[in-house]
Amino acid sequence: MEKKFGGQQTERGVYVSLCTGELITVPSGGGALPGEASITYVRTPTLVAAVLGPFVGLAYVIFLPLIGIVTVVWFAARQLARGTRALGYRAMQLTTAEWQPGMSFFARRRQARERKTEASVEETKKEIAEKKQEH
Repeated sequence: MEKKFGGQQTERGVYVSLCTGELITVPSGGGALPGEASITYVRTPTLVAAVLGPFVGLAYVIFLPLIGIVTVVWFAARQLARGTRALGYRAMQLTTAEWQPGMSFFARRRQARERKTEASVEETKKEIAEKKQEH
């Protein structure tokens, strides 16, 4: 297996790009390989390229749609899991008590109730006094 690089002059043969998997055929008399010097090519026997070429094409035809379907299903499942998790957190927030150590809210409620009770007692006294004056 002889390695060549892009732009290099080579003799006749079939070369496979290691970067892209592309098959390059160099005609009789030789020629330069396409691409930059960073692209690596490997000379492949013509018989091997002729036998493996259709199988590589078949794999491409089969797996490209399969990869697309798997990607869409994975993305949908991930979004569904995120939504379910967020919904679970919301439900948990609604049903769990928030614990704040050192905080007491009983005194405020009692004072508010006492104020309401005192106000209602004063209103009742006024109503009684008004009814007495009417009679």
